Amino acid sequence: DKLCMEMRGDEVHLQFTVTRAESEDVQKFLNTQHYVEMFMGEDVVKAKHLLSQQMGVDYNRIQLYVGKKLMLDPLTLSDIPEVSPDMVMENLRIELN
Repeated sequence: DKLCMEMRGDEVHLQFTVTRAESEDVQKFLNTQHYVEMFMGEDVVKAKHLLSQQMGVDYNRIQLYVGKKLMLDPLTLSDIPEVSPDMVMENLRIELN
């Protein structure tokens, strides 16, 4: 149990804004904000799945960015230096295709 807790790391609050929505069917999400709570040891895949469920958009249509940097699926949040558990992360964005 303790090892599990250590592996998942600190809790982090992520706030994403949809900054690009290419297709007409996702235009309604443009400039909307979406929140997920995760742990630093969890991966970008989980964040995309949570956002996919929230928006009802296929997982494969979602790309996540921190600043201008693409958040790659296999990475954990702790692998991304810009992500910190010390604050609500607000400089995150979603692009939908």
